[in-house]
Amino acid sequence: MTEGEEVDRKEKLKSKWAQLEAVVGSECRLRLIARDLVAHFENRLTALDGKAMIVVMSRRIAIDLYRG
Repeated sequence: MTEGEEVDRKEKLKSKWAQLEAVVGSECRLRLIARDLVAHFENRLTALDGKAMIVVMSRRIAIDLYRG
């Protein structure tokens, strides 16, 4: 009787995750984040040499951020 319950729960979580990813990875938001990241990194380079790592929510967002 509860066999499908776990599957239903997983599907609901996937749906929520997809909705959240759509909001987090919106084109407008990624443009703002990219601008802030570049400005922050350039300001930091005036004081210290170095590199950066950016962690994002999904591969799709990473690709969109890289291309943007």
